Amino acid sequence: MEIVWRKGWLVERWAPAGEHTRNYVRDLISYFTTAAPDYGLPESDQHYWKELAANPGSLLDQPDFCYREFFVLTVCRNAAV
Repeated sequence: MEIVWRKGWLVERWAPAGEHTRNYVRDLISYFTTAAPDYGLPESDQHYWKELAANPGSLLDQPDFCYREFFVLTVCRNAAV
C-alpha cells in the first residue's frame, strides 16, 4: 500500500458540554470504568474509577473539564496495481 494522503484532526470537548457531547463522553467514561479493573492500577485509582462508574456524568460537571481525541484519515492505493 502506498500512502496518497494523510490528515489528522484534534477534537477538544470543553465544559460546559452540550447534551450530545455529554451523552457521548458519558458513554465513553462508562466504558472506561468497566476496563479499569483489568489494569494494575493503585487502589486509590481503582476507588476513583468505581466512584466514577456510579455517576459517569459527574466528571462532565467539572468547570475545567476537557476531553481530547485525535483522528487520522489515511488514503492509500495498492502500489502493485
